[in-house]
Amino acid sequence: DSPLQPGQYTLSEAQQADYQCTSIQVSGAGVSNVIVDLANRTATFTLESAAAVTVTYTNEEIPQPASLTIQKSLEAGSNAPAGPWNFSLTGPNGYSNNSISIPANGGAVTIDNLEPGAYLLQEIQQTGYKCTGIEVSIPATVDLTNRTASFDLVSNAVVTVTYTNEEIPQPASLTIQKSLEAGSNAPAGPWSFSLTGPNGYYKDDISIPATCRDVTLTTINHGEISVTA
Repeated sequence: DSPLQPGQYTLSEAQQADYQCTSIQVSGAGVSNVIVDLANRTATFTLESAAAVTVTYTNEEIPQPASLTIQKSLEAGSNAPAGPWNFSLTGPNGYSNNSISIPANGGAVTIDNLEPGAYLLQEIQQTGYKCTGIEVSIPATVDLTNRTASFDLVSNAVVTVTYTNEEIPQPASLTIQKSLEAGSNAPAGPWSFSLTGPNGYYKDDISIPATCRDVTLTTINHGEISVTA
């Protein structure tokens, strides 16, 4: 390169996407008339004869919005609830979103333009269901009991959180009704039944009085029987 002749010079830094210039320092011997323009990333100065000058540019990355996708799945054999799955999300600088919703049968929702920082995602309790898994595509702290995931979103992050739920089996009700055709007499003894079911369930002492034509037996709490005459 040709040696620099004494005189006025302007040094300009080309714009780098996603970065901003935060400082320009001109130092050394034989330099004067220094003018710094951070907005345009320029330094104007005059070099004297035999000058030895250093120009230092300092830059900072501009944080870019992050994206968060929440996915919902159900364990095999679980039915979809009556209503949608709802979530709340809190983050930096008072960010709060309590209107996140995914259809009852599952799916996903994406939230864009999130400021980088620490976030807490929580699933609102759905009656009759329990959370069996929370998977986050970045390092996170997961609490299945409280259905929460805590994580940090960095600049330009694209993160997915998958919640898996299972339907909690609820007690079933079984009614056995007994009636006699017109003109039929009641037998000498009661009507007896036996009932078998899943996981070895067996009950053989179900009885309806002979004289009752409309008797209801109901299974309560996985097999307890009550008789209503």
